[in-house]
Amino acid sequence: MTKPRLLSIVEVGFLPDMTALYQRCGYEVDTLSSMRRALRYLKTEQPQVIVCEFIFLPTYSMRISNLEPMFAALELSASNAALIILAQEEQRHQLARLDLARWRHSIVSPAMPEVELQSVLETWRDQYLSINAGA
Repeated sequence: MTKPRLLSIVEVGFLPDMTALYQRCGYEVDTLSSMRRALRYLKTEQPQVIVCEFIFLPTYSMRISNLEPMFAALELSASNAALIILAQEEQRHQLARLDLARWRHSIVSPAMPEVELQSVLETWRDQYLSINAGA
């Protein structure tokens, strides 16, 4: 059976390198260092889980954050990827401005204990494996 694919987008580095955790949870891991690279990646790949940082900057003109271009790319590819959004406590209230209802997501603090992040990853992995068991 194919392992689920996880895309980790690390633009600022809210977390230490979590590749070992992702792999322990049973994921094939791709890590990219910018949203621009992630957008190129999403043109050809469809990860089951995306871990990304929420970066809110009031200087963005037409966007609220770094995530809107990714949402558009996911919609174009008809992706059903689950999102783990890392958000600093002081910026979490800005997430309400995004339309997250259409995405299966979990919003976590970079200070979230590893065991809680592992629980989310394992739940989504198990869902992926159960859906694809008959395929």
